[in-house]
Amino acid sequence: MMNFFREMPHLKEDVIFTESEDSEEKQDLTILPIALFGVITDIQYANVDDGISYDGKRVRYYRNSLNLVREAVDNWKQAEAKFKKKFKFIIQLGDMIDAKSLDISDSLPAVERVTKELNKLFTDDKETHLSILDENNLPKILNLWGNHEMYNFKRKELFNMDLNSSRLLNQNNTANYFYYDITDKLRLIGLDFYEFSCLGYDSDDETYKKAHEFLTKHNKNENLNSVNGLRGHGMRFSLFNGSLSKLQLEWLRNQLEFCKSSDKKVILSGHIPIHPKACEIMCLAWNNKDILELIWSFDHTVIAYFCGHDHQGGYFRDKYNVHHITFSAVVETPPNSNAYATVKVYSNKVSVEGVGKIGYYEIYF
Repeated sequence: MMNFFREMPHLKEDVIFTESEDSEEKQDLTILPIALFGVITDIQYANVDDGISYDGKRVRYYRNSLNLVREAVDNWKQAEAKFKKKFKFIIQLGDMIDAKSLDISDSLPAVERVTKELNKLFTDDKETHLSILDENNLPKILNLWGNHEMYNFKRKELFNMDLNSSRLLNQNNTANYFYYDITDKLRLIGLDFYEFSCLGYDSDDETYKKAHEFLTKHNKNENLNSVNGLRGHGMRFSLFNGSLSKLQLEWLRNQLEFCKSSDKKVILSGHIPIHPKACEIMCLAWNNKDILELIWSFDHTVIAYFCGHDHQGGYFRDKYNVHHITFSAVVETPPNSNAYATVKVYSNKVSVEGVGKIGYYEIYF
Protein backbone atom coordinates (compact mmCIF):
# COMPACT_ATOMS: atom_id res chain seq x y z
CA MET A 1 0.00 0.00 0.00
CA MET A 2 2.81 2.40 0.81
CA ASN A 3 4.62 4.05 -2.09
CA PHE A 4 7.38 6.12 -0.54
CA PHE A 5 8.71 9.00 -2.66
CA ARG A 6 12.42 9.62 -2.21
CA GLU A 7 14.20 12.45 -3.91
CA MET A 8 17.84 13.19 -3.20
CA PRO A 9 18.89 16.82 -3.61
CA HIS A 10 21.59 17.68 -6.11
CA LEU A 11 24.93 17.17 -4.38
CA LYS A 12 27.36 20.05 -4.29
CA GLU A 13 31.10 20.06 -3.82
CA ASP A 14 32.83 20.98 -0.55
CA VAL A 15 29.90 20.38 1.78
CA ILE A 16 29.80 18.50 5.06
CA PHE A 17 27.38 15.61 5.46
CA THR A 18 26.27 13.78 8.57
CA GLU A 19 24.58 10.39 8.67
CA SER A 20 21.17 10.31 10.35
CA GLU A 21 20.43 7.33 12.58
CA ASP A 22 16.83 7.32 11.39
CA SER A 23 17.29 7.73 7.64
CA GLU A 24 19.63 6.66 4.90
CA GLU A 25 19.43 10.18 3.54
CA LYS A 26 22.41 12.46 4.12
CA GLN A 27 21.98 15.99 5.32
CA ASP A 28 23.86 19.07 4.25
CA LEU A 29 24.64 20.85 7.52
CA THR A 30 26.03 23.89 5.75
CA ILE A 31 22.42 24.81 4.93
CA LEU A 32 20.41 25.12 8.14
CA PRO A 33 16.60 24.97 8.18
CA ILE A 34 14.52 28.07 8.75
CA ALA A 35 12.21 26.18 11.10
CA LEU A 36 11.82 22.78 12.73
CA PHE A 37 8.69 21.04 13.95
CA GLY A 38 7.62 17.56 15.00
CA VAL A 39 4.81 15.32 13.79
CA ILE A 40 3.29 12.43 15.71
CA THR A 41 -0.05 10.64 15.53
CA ASP A 42 -2.24 7.84 16.84
CA ILE A 43 -0.35 7.55 20.09
CA GLN A 44 -3.50 5.98 21.58
CA TYR A 45 -1.97 5.72 25.03
CA ALA A 46 -3.90 3.87 27.71
CA ASN A 47 -2.68 2.51 31.02
CA VAL A 48 -3.67 -1.06 30.07
CA ASP A 49 -1.92 -4.17 28.82
CA ASP A 50 -1.17 -4.77 25.14
CA GLY A 51 -4.08 -5.61 22.86
CA ILE A 52 -4.84 -6.47 19.24
CA SER A 53 -5.88 -4.29 16.30
CA TYR A 54 -9.46 -4.39 15.02
CA ASP A 55 -8.52 -6.89 12.30
CA GLY A 56 -6.68 -9.14 14.75
CA LYS A 57 -3.40 -8.85 12.83
CA ARG A 58 -1.29 -6.36 14.81
CA VAL A 59 -0.36 -5.81 18.44
CA ARG A 60 -1.30 -2.54 20.07
CA TYR A 61 1.20 -1.42 22.70
CA TYR A 62 -1.07 0.88 24.69
CA ARG A 63 1.08 1.44 27.75
CA ASN A 64 4.41 1.47 25.91
CA SER A 65 3.24 4.21 23.54
CA LEU A 66 4.06 6.69 26.32
CA ASN A 67 7.65 5.44 26.30
CA LEU A 68 7.85 6.03 22.55
CA VAL A 69 6.59 9.61 23.01
CA ARG A 70 9.31 10.12 25.59
CA GLU A 71 11.91 8.74 23.18
CA ALA A 72 10.64 10.94 20.34
CA VAL A 73 11.03 14.04 22.50
CA ASP A 74 14.57 13.02 23.46
CA ASN A 75 15.47 12.60 19.79
CA TRP A 76 13.88 15.93 18.89
CA LYS A 77 16.11 17.55 21.52
CA GLN A 78 19.10 16.00 19.78
CA ALA A 79 17.89 17.48 16.48
CA GLU A 80 17.71 20.89 18.14
CA ALA A 81 21.33 20.54 19.22
CA LYS A 82 22.43 19.35 15.78
CA PHE A 83 20.75 22.16 13.87
CA LYS A 84 21.23 24.77 16.62
CA LYS A 85 17.55 25.67 16.41
CA LYS A 86 14.58 25.15 18.72
CA PHE A 87 11.46 23.34 17.51
CA LYS A 88 8.70 25.78 16.68
CA PHE A 89 5.91 23.36 17.61
CA ILE A 90 4.70 19.76 17.58
CA ILE A 91 1.56 18.80 15.68
CA GLN A 92 -0.28 15.83 17.13
CA LEU A 93 -2.57 14.55 14.38
CA GLY A 94 -5.23 12.98 16.59
CA ASP A 95 -5.99 9.92 18.73
CA MET A 96 -3.67 11.00 21.52
CA ILE A 97 -5.28 8.47 23.88
CA ASP A 98 -7.22 5.27 23.27
CA ALA A 99 -10.86 4.54 24.02
CA LYS A 100 -9.64 2.02 26.58
CA SER A 101 -8.79 4.97 28.83
CA LEU A 102 -12.51 5.63 29.12
CA ASP A 103 -13.10 2.01 30.12
CA ILE A 104 -10.89 2.51 33.19
CA SER A 105 -12.13 6.08 33.92
CA ASP A 106 -8.69 7.47 33.07
CA SER A 107 -9.35 9.72 30.06
CA LEU A 108 -8.27 13.10 31.42
CA PRO A 109 -5.27 11.75 33.39
CA ALA A 110 -4.14 9.91 30.25
CA VAL A 111 -4.24 13.14 28.21
CA GLU A 112 -2.27 14.87 30.95
CA ARG A 113 0.41 12.15 30.97
CA VAL A 114 0.97 12.33 27.22
CA THR A 115 0.91 16.13 27.20
CA LYS A 116 3.43 16.23 30.05
CA GLU A 117 5.86 14.16 27.96
CA LEU A 118 5.39 16.29 24.83
CA ASN A 119 5.81 19.46 26.88
CA LYS A 120 9.33 18.40 27.89
CA LEU A 121 10.55 19.55 24.47
CA PHE A 122 9.61 23.12 25.41
CA THR A 123 10.05 23.47 29.17
CA ASP A 124 12.30 22.36 32.00
CA ASP A 125 9.21 21.80 34.15
CA LYS A 126 8.93 18.03 33.87
CA GLU A 127 5.53 17.84 35.55
CA THR A 128 3.36 20.36 33.75
CA HIS A 129 0.52 19.19 31.55
CA LEU A 130 -0.71 22.73 30.92
CA SER A 131 -0.41 24.29 27.50
CA ILE A 132 3.00 25.84 26.78
CA LEU A 133 2.83 29.14 24.90
CA ASP A 134 5.55 30.84 22.88
CA GLU A 135 6.56 34.50 23.03
CA ASN A 136 3.53 35.36 20.84
CA ASN A 137 1.11 33.42 23.10
CA LEU A 138 0.75 30.68 20.50
CA PRO A 139 0.59 27.06 21.67
CA LYS A 140 3.70 24.92 21.23
CA ILE A 141 1.60 21.77 20.82
CA LEU A 142 -1.09 21.81 18.13
CA ASN A 143 -3.68 19.09 18.63
CA LEU A 144 -6.09 17.71 16.06
CA TRP A 145 -9.05 15.52 17.00
CA GLY A 146 -9.45 11.89 15.95
CA ASN A 147 -12.14 9.33 16.60
CA HIS A 148 -10.58 8.32 19.92
CA GLU A 149 -10.90 11.87 21.25
CA MET A 150 -14.59 11.49 20.43
CA TYR A 151 -14.78 8.14 22.25
CA ASN A 152 -13.27 9.64 25.40
CA PHE A 153 -15.00 13.03 25.44
CA LYS A 154 -18.00 14.83 24.06
CA ARG A 155 -17.16 17.71 21.75
CA LYS A 156 -18.64 20.16 24.26
CA GLU A 157 -16.03 18.91 26.75
CA LEU A 158 -13.19 19.13 24.23
CA PHE A 159 -14.03 22.76 23.44
CA ASN A 160 -12.88 23.78 26.93
CA MET A 161 -9.72 21.65 26.99
CA ASP A 162 -6.19 22.44 25.88
CA LEU A 163 -6.73 19.77 23.21
CA ASN A 164 -8.73 22.48 21.45
CA SER A 165 -5.95 24.29 19.59
CA SER A 166 -8.40 26.55 17.82
CA ARG A 167 -9.42 27.98 21.18
CA LEU A 168 -5.80 28.50 22.23
CA LEU A 169 -5.19 30.32 18.93
CA ASN A 170 -8.33 32.45 19.46
CA GLN A 171 -9.62 31.53 16.01
CA ASN A 172 -12.78 29.48 16.22
CA ASN A 173 -15.39 28.64 18.83
CA THR A 174 -17.47 26.13 16.85
CA ALA A 175 -14.91 23.45 15.91
CA ASN A 176 -11.18 22.64 16.13
CA TYR A 177 -9.90 23.91 12.79
CA PHE A 178 -7.23 26.56 12.60
CA TYR A 179 -4.23 28.03 10.79
CA TYR A 180 -0.69 28.59 12.02
CA ASP A 181 2.05 30.43 10.14
CA ILE A 182 5.25 28.38 10.21
CA THR A 183 7.09 31.11 8.26
CA ASP A 184 5.99 34.18 6.34
CA LYS A 185 5.61 31.98 3.26
CA LEU A 186 4.34 28.70 4.73
CA ARG A 187 1.06 28.16 6.57
CA LEU A 188 -0.15 25.07 8.40
CA ILE A 189 -3.90 24.49 8.33
CA GLY A 190 -5.50 22.03 10.76
CA LEU A 191 -8.89 20.49 9.98
CA ASP A 192 -11.64 19.00 12.16
CA PHE A 193 -12.96 15.85 10.48
CA TYR A 194 -15.49 15.01 13.18
CA GLU A 195 -17.41 18.26 12.99
CA PHE A 196 -19.90 16.40 10.79
CA SER A 197 -20.02 12.89 12.21
CA CYS A 198 -21.89 10.68 14.63
CA LEU A 199 -19.06 10.79 17.16
CA GLY A 200 -18.71 13.26 20.01
CA TYR A 201 -22.37 14.32 19.99
CA ASP A 202 -25.34 13.30 22.10
CA SER A 203 -27.90 11.27 20.17
CA ASP A 204 -30.46 14.10 20.39
CA ASP A 205 -28.07 16.64 18.84
CA GLU A 206 -29.14 17.91 15.41
CA THR A 207 -25.69 17.31 13.91
CA TYR A 208 -25.75 13.72 15.15
CA LYS A 209 -29.19 13.16 13.63
CA LYS A 210 -28.14 14.55 10.23
CA ALA A 211 -24.85 12.65 10.23
CA HIS A 212 -26.57 9.41 11.24
CA GLU A 213 -29.15 9.83 8.49
CA PHE A 214 -26.35 10.45 5.98
CA LEU A 215 -24.29 7.49 7.15
CA THR A 216 -27.15 4.99 7.18
CA LYS A 217 -28.01 5.87 3.58
CA HIS A 218 -24.60 4.46 2.61
CA ASN A 219 -24.01 1.81 5.26
CA LYS A 220 -26.82 -0.67 5.94
CA ASN A 221 -24.97 -2.71 8.56
CA GLU A 222 -26.40 -2.94 12.05
CA ASN A 223 -22.89 -2.22 13.31
CA LEU A 224 -21.97 1.01 11.54
CA ASN A 225 -18.28 0.40 12.22
CA SER A 226 -18.52 -2.57 9.87
CA VAL A 227 -17.84 -2.18 6.15
CA ASN A 228 -19.34 -5.57 5.22
CA GLY A 229 -21.16 -5.33 1.93
CA LEU A 230 -19.57 -1.99 1.02
CA ARG A 231 -17.50 -1.82 -2.15
CA GLY A 232 -14.75 0.43 -3.49
CA HIS A 233 -14.70 3.96 -2.18
CA GLY A 234 -18.03 3.25 -0.49
CA MET A 235 -16.04 1.55 2.26
CA ARG A 236 -15.27 4.99 3.67
CA PHE A 237 -18.81 5.24 5.05
CA SER A 238 -18.21 3.88 8.54
CA LEU A 239 -18.87 5.23 11.99
CA PHE A 240 -15.21 5.81 12.82
CA ASN A 241 -14.87 8.32 9.96
CA GLY A 242 -16.41 11.75 9.45
CA SER A 243 -16.19 14.85 7.29
CA LEU A 244 -15.77 18.59 7.16
CA SER A 245 -18.94 20.63 7.50
CA LYS A 246 -20.04 22.94 4.70
CA LEU A 247 -19.05 25.87 6.92
CA GLN A 248 -15.57 24.45 7.42
CA LEU A 249 -15.17 23.80 3.70
CA GLU A 250 -16.03 27.43 3.00
CA TRP A 251 -13.55 28.54 5.67
CA LEU A 252 -10.91 26.37 3.99
CA ARG A 253 -11.70 27.93 0.61
CA ASN A 254 -11.21 31.40 2.11
CA GLN A 255 -7.92 30.31 3.64
CA LEU A 256 -6.64 28.98 0.32
CA GLU A 257 -7.74 32.11 -1.51
CA PHE A 258 -5.81 34.24 0.98
CA CYS A 259 -2.71 32.06 0.78
CA LYS A 260 -2.71 32.01 -3.01
CA SER A 261 -3.07 35.80 -3.21
CA SER A 262 -0.33 36.21 -0.56
CA ASP A 263 2.03 33.77 -2.24
CA LYS A 264 1.95 31.46 0.79
CA LYS A 265 2.30 27.71 0.46
CA VAL A 266 0.11 25.46 2.61
CA ILE A 267 0.53 22.23 4.51
CA LEU A 268 -2.92 20.86 5.22
CA SER A 269 -3.37 18.51 8.17
CA GLY A 270 -6.18 16.42 9.58
CA HIS A 271 -6.73 13.13 11.30
CA ILE A 272 -8.34 11.34 8.35
CA PRO A 273 -6.74 10.71 4.92
CA ILE A 274 -8.33 12.27 1.85
CA HIS A 275 -6.60 10.46 -1.03
CA PRO A 276 -7.48 6.79 -1.64
CA LYS A 277 -3.95 5.92 -2.73
CA ALA A 278 -2.42 7.13 0.54
CA CYS A 279 -4.38 4.79 2.84
CA GLU A 280 -6.78 1.89 3.09
CA ILE A 281 -10.08 2.91 1.49
CA MET A 282 -12.00 2.29 4.70
CA CYS A 283 -9.98 5.07 6.38
CA LEU A 284 -11.00 7.85 3.96
CA ALA A 285 -12.99 10.93 4.95
CA TRP A 286 -16.64 10.87 3.94
CA ASN A 287 -16.30 13.97 1.74
CA ASN A 288 -12.74 13.37 0.57
CA LYS A 289 -13.63 14.15 -3.05
CA ASP A 290 -14.99 17.60 -2.17
CA ILE A 291 -11.79 18.40 -0.28
CA LEU A 292 -9.52 17.18 -3.08
CA GLU A 293 -11.41 19.16 -5.71
CA LEU A 294 -11.16 22.25 -3.54
CA ILE A 295 -7.41 22.06 -2.93
CA TRP A 296 -6.73 21.12 -6.56
CA SER A 297 -8.59 24.24 -7.68
CA PHE A 298 -5.82 26.30 -6.03
CA ASP A 299 -3.01 24.92 -8.14
CA HIS A 300 0.46 24.99 -6.51
CA THR A 301 -0.85 26.38 -3.20
CA VAL A 302 -1.20 23.20 -1.12
CA ILE A 303 2.10 21.31 -1.13
CA ALA A 304 1.25 18.50 1.31
CA TYR A 305 -1.45 16.85 3.36
CA PHE A 306 -0.43 15.31 6.73
CA CYS A 307 -2.72 12.81 8.46
CA GLY A 308 -2.94 9.66 10.56
CA HIS A 309 -5.89 7.29 11.21
CA ASP A 310 -4.60 4.46 8.99
CA HIS A 311 -2.15 2.87 11.41
CA GLN A 312 -0.03 1.30 8.71
CA GLY A 313 0.72 4.65 7.13
CA GLY A 314 0.98 5.48 3.44
CA TYR A 315 2.16 7.94 0.82
CA PHE A 316 1.04 9.24 -2.57
CA ARG A 317 1.98 12.26 -4.68
CA ASP A 318 -1.09 13.24 -6.67
CA LYS A 319 -1.44 14.74 -10.15
CA TYR A 320 -1.28 18.27 -8.76
CA ASN A 321 1.97 17.53 -6.92
CA VAL A 322 0.35 17.41 -3.48
CA HIS A 323 2.22 15.00 -1.22
CA HIS A 324 -0.21 12.95 0.87
CA ILE A 325 1.64 11.55 3.87
CA THR A 326 -0.23 9.21 6.20
CA PHE A 327 1.94 8.88 9.30
CA SER A 328 2.17 5.49 10.99
CA ALA A 329 0.61 4.97 14.40
CA VAL A 330 2.68 5.01 17.57
CA VAL A 331 0.32 2.54 19.26
CA GLU A 332 1.13 -0.26 16.82
CA THR A 333 4.87 0.36 16.86
CA PRO A 334 6.89 -2.25 18.80
CA PRO A 335 9.20 -1.13 21.63
CA ASN A 336 12.34 -1.54 19.50
CA SER A 337 11.14 1.03 16.92
CA ASN A 338 9.20 4.30 16.86
CA ALA A 339 6.87 6.40 14.68
CA TYR A 340 7.33 10.16 14.45
CA ALA A 341 8.87 12.70 12.09
CA THR A 342 11.06 15.76 12.18
CA VAL A 343 10.09 18.39 9.61
CA LYS A 344 12.74 20.81 8.40
CA VAL A 345 11.58 23.93 6.58
CA TYR A 346 13.84 25.63 4.04
CA SER A 347 13.25 28.54 1.66
CA ASN A 348 12.40 26.22 -1.24
CA LYS A 349 11.41 22.90 0.29
CA VAL A 350 10.14 20.97 3.29
CA SER A 351 12.03 17.84 4.35
CA VAL A 352 10.12 15.22 6.34
CA GLU A 353 12.47 12.83 8.10
CA GLY A 354 10.51 9.90 9.47
CA VAL A 355 11.45 7.18 11.93
CA GLY A 356 10.43 3.53 11.69
CA LYS A 357 7.89 2.89 8.94
CA ILE A 358 7.60 6.61 8.21
CA GLY A 359 9.72 7.45 5.17
CA TYR A 360 11.88 10.38 4.14
CA TYR A 361 10.25 12.94 1.83
CA GLU A 362 11.49 16.13 0.22
CA ILE A 363 8.72 18.45 -0.88
CA TYR A 364 9.87 21.25 -3.18
CA PHE A 365 7.89 24.43 -3.83
